Amino acid sequence: MAKEVKEILNRLTEFGRREVIRDLLVITQYLTIAFVSLLLLVIFSEWLFNFSSSVRTVVFFGCIISAVAAFSFYVLIPAARKHFSFRRTGYYEAAGKIGSIFPEIKDDLINSLQLINKNENTVYSPVLINAQFASVYEKVKGINFSKGISFDLPKKIARYTVGILLLFSALFLFSGFSSAAYRLINFSSDFTPPPKYTFIILPGNVNISKGEDVLVRIKVNESLPKSITFYSKNVTQSVPETRTLYPDSLGLYSVKMMSVLNTTEYFASAEKVESKKYKITVVNRPGIQSLRLFITPPAYSGIRSWDQSDNGNVTALKGTVINYSLRANKPVKAAYLFFADSSMFPLTTEGNLIKGSYRLRGDQSYSIILKDNDGYENISPVSYTLKAMSDNFPAIELIAPKEDINLSNDQRAALFFRISDDYGFSDLTLNYRLAASRYEMPQTEFTKVPIALTKGIRETDINYIWNLSPLNLATEDVVVYYLEVFDNDNVSGPKSARTREMAVRIPSLDELFSEAEESVNQVQQELLKTLKEAEELKKELNKINDDLKQDKKEITWEEKRELEKAIEKFDDLQKKVEDIGQKLTESKQELSKNNLLKPETMEKYNEMQKLFEELSSDEMKKAMEKLQQSLQSMDRKRIQEALQNMQFDEEAFNKSLERTINLLKRVQIEQKMEELLKRSEEMLAKQEELNKQTENLNPQDKNKADELAKKQDEVSRDLEKLRQEMEKLEDKMSDLDDMPNEKMDEVQDEFDKEQSQELSEDIEKELQKQQKSSASQKQKQLKQKMQKTQKSLMSLQQQMQQQTQLQALMDMMKLLDDIIALSKQEEELKKQLEEGQQSLQKNNEAARRQENIRRNLDKTLGRMSDLSQKTFAITPEMGKALGDARRNMQQNIDALQNRNTGLAAQQSGEAMKSLNEAATLMKGNLDQMMQNGGGSEGGMMSMMQQLQRMSGQQMSLNNLTQQLQQMMGGQLTPQQQAQLERLAQQQELIRKSLDELNREAKQKGESKKLPSNLDDVLKRMEEVITDMQTDKLDDDLIQKQERILSKLLDAQRSVNERDFEKQRESKTGENVTRRSPADIDPAKLDRMNKLRDELNKAAREGYLKDYEELIRKYLEELNKRN
Repeated sequence: MAKEVKEILNRLTEFGRREVIRDLLVITQYLTIAFVSLLLLVIFSEWLFNFSSSVRTVVFFGCIISAVAAFSFYVLIPAARKHFSFRRTGYYEAAGKIGSIFPEIKDDLINSLQLINKNENTVYSPVLINAQFASVYEKVKGINFSKGISFDLPKKIARYTVGILLLFSALFLFSGFSSAAYRLINFSSDFTPPPKYTFIILPGNVNISKGEDVLVRIKVNESLPKSITFYSKNVTQSVPETRTLYPDSLGLYSVKMMSVLNTTEYFASAEKVESKKYKITVVNRPGIQSLRLFITPPAYSGIRSWDQSDNGNVTALKGTVINYSLRANKPVKAAYLFFADSSMFPLTTEGNLIKGSYRLRGDQSYSIILKDNDGYENISPVSYTLKAMSDNFPAIELIAPKEDINLSNDQRAALFFRISDDYGFSDLTLNYRLAASRYEMPQTEFTKVPIALTKGIRETDINYIWNLSPLNLATEDVVVYYLEVFDNDNVSGPKSARTREMAVRIPSLDELFSEAEESVNQVQQELLKTLKEAEELKKELNKINDDLKQDKKEITWEEKRELEKAIEKFDDLQKKVEDIGQKLTESKQELSKNNLLKPETMEKYNEMQKLFEELSSDEMKKAMEKLQQSLQSMDRKRIQEALQNMQFDEEAFNKSLERTINLLKRVQIEQKMEELLKRSEEMLAKQEELNKQTENLNPQDKNKADELAKKQDEVSRDLEKLRQEMEKLEDKMSDLDDMPNEKMDEVQDEFDKEQSQELSEDIEKELQKQQKSSASQKQKQLKQKMQKTQKSLMSLQQQMQQQTQLQALMDMMKLLDDIIALSKQEEELKKQLEEGQQSLQKNNEAARRQENIRRNLDKTLGRMSDLSQKTFAITPEMGKALGDARRNMQQNIDALQNRNTGLAAQQSGEAMKSLNEAATLMKGNLDQMMQNGGGSEGGMMSMMQQLQRMSGQQMSLNNLTQQLQQMMGGQLTPQQQAQLERLAQQQELIRKSLDELNREAKQKGESKKLPSNLDDVLKRMEEVITDMQTDKLDDDLIQKQERILSKLLDAQRSVNERDFEKQRESKTGENVTRRSPADIDPAKLDRMNKLRDELNKAAREGYLKDYEELIRKYLEELNKRN
């Protein structure tokens, strides 16, 4: 039972505690509201009446005492009372309140508690009392007494409490309220009333330089007075100066104090309210009286030094030294350059003199700071700018070659390049490495070759001739190179620029000939295509001509359009021919550059160029222009005449085109013949070198034996290629009847029977097996077979030249004989017509004679046309002269039919004149052919051959000179000096030969064939000789020699070109044949017999005695040379 009683008591205690808390919350909030209200009243009173310190003290402590008393009386005392009396009467009061709150309990709880409390002294039975309590316990056990205490009233009052606190806090936002609260808290302090105006004055206390202007700005807070009074007084004044100031649009009062010389105090006042007093202190600050800069650019730039005054801005090259020299207005303790990045550069000071040296490194802005002994600095220093100009990178441009090149036969590569820099150069190098080779490992590192530079230049074009012969390059080797130039920047370090990497390749002989053959074949195919188009155009022109034969005065628009299209086609044909001619020229230049053809064949290429020039002659262009002009008139008759002229030119164009194609075939045969000889010569040289290496072979050296076997395999492939090219030559020769096809068959059969290729393959196998003795023996056999093949090819070439030249000579002699006979017949007819008036019968007889002469001339023209397809000796001038003769003959016939004997005699004379002109031209060509074939030059080489020989000599001399330079170790030894002297003598011999050639050309009137700068070459040779004689062996001398060689090669090509300018000279290729071995073989006897047969044939043809003698001499000279 005691447990239930204790539980009930605890629950009653909790009920009482909650009741106390509720009551305390209520009374505390009431007190808070009352206290805050009191504070508001007191603060507002202070705000309004601004109490004195004593009153604020009484009010402050009165408020504190009232608050403490009220809190004690209404909170502490009631709380303590309830706490200490609860155990005596509190349980019953709580039980009574619970009974009144919960109707189901009523007085049962309080009654039970009273019975238990009186249980010890009561007469009632304890059992009944306990039973009664147990009954009440069961009734109240599920009731929560705490719910009987409601907190609604505290919550309601809390709203008012929070509201008044928020209001109290918000009032502090007002300065007057907050000030009043501050004064109450600081009740013991005296607070005077704030002035009506407060002043903010700028700049306040300030230090200025003497004589400086000062702008004073005044702002008045609270309200804005209409005006204020400004007071100022310096140390020399006894009474302050006053000024009345008025506000501007911004509400500010401003005054400018001009040229303040002394320390001055100043303040402002408005309606007896004064501002704080401020002082303007005049300080004698340091300042710059003069500034001078001495500017020295880097020495490498070559820029002169300069100076400037009172200007600290400098724009100069990076690395420039700037020397500062300043004078201050007073002695200074320190001075420095203050840069925008806050860095400083100190200057030296001595009294009022300041100096310093600064090296320009980059762009900067700076000012000059001075500091005197009192620590004052100069005010508002001027800001200056330093601008560092960059030294730009050098530039190098390789102008030529523009792409990878094949190395020509002279083993030189001409490099033409341009270098430029803003201040100059320090170094120029050519860098190269072997990039690919069949016999060596490619190189990874570049080798540098210095190129001499002229000091002080900033831009120049350099023509550098690179001699690659010391590299001993082999076929198909590839050398990669680039040029690199360095500037002379010794401040930041030399910068460089380089060209892109280019390649120089050593082409094989097979590649060179294949490219040349392909180029010429392409020219031939394009010519054939052009000829076909020309024939189609001829048909179109014939059709147009037939259509124009109408009885109408003007042509139609459709006819005009057809003519315009035909003109366009003809123009296109001529342009195509010009393009084809250009391709042939390029092919010829490649052949000449690599020395692949003999001068005779090269001259025939020049003749081909001449034919191409004739294909686009001015006569054709004029006929086409005349037809175009006639189209503007629309006159049918005039257009017909112009069209007929154009048809004649178009027909001549077709014939010239056909002749060009046929002659090109013959040139191709000669080119192929020379190719075979070149191939056999190179192949024989390879084999001879292999024979030597095999004889020196160590049989135990497997690697060397394999290397020789590979080289022997190359010879085998060369033999196979030679056989294929011989078959090509046979195919080309078979198209022409006057070629020695039987001899060609014999040469090819002999080559097949020799089985040289099979023998070479056997040698290769034995070398792989390291069978030196057997391989060496077979190599000697192979060499003999190769020599035999070479002799057979030479014999074939000689027979080909003799057969074609002799036949051309005989045909031309026959033509010349016929032309002279026709000229004599025309002369007799002319004499007959000049006798005077003749009868009709005699006129008719003369006309018949003229017609017979004309028909015979037509036959002669036909034979000459056929011959022109085989030789260059028939020139267009000959055809033109005979054509003029035929036209005069026709006009003669017309005049005789009209019984105009005088005109007929005149036309007959003109015809004879044209025949004689043709005979003279042909005689000149015949004489020249006799000279070239008979060797009348007395063994003197042609101009081109002499230049070719001198170029070879100069090339060898250059190589020897460069080798000597590479061996030189600073100073020449006595042996090297002697060798250099011998080289100088060789150079002198070449110079004399060139000088003699130059004089001979001038004496013969052939100086136009030589380049105009040949005298300059002679002068350069003299300079080289002088340098050698003075032991001056340097890069400059090497480059002089290389330029001499380049000029000689240019001269050789120039002669090749100038021999065939548009002067229409009638010349044929010079016939230079090789001397046969001393012993006579049957083939030689057979050729001699053939020559005798040709001579007998010439006699039977019935030539004049003079020409028979010429033929005999020609044949005798050929016989001697062969």
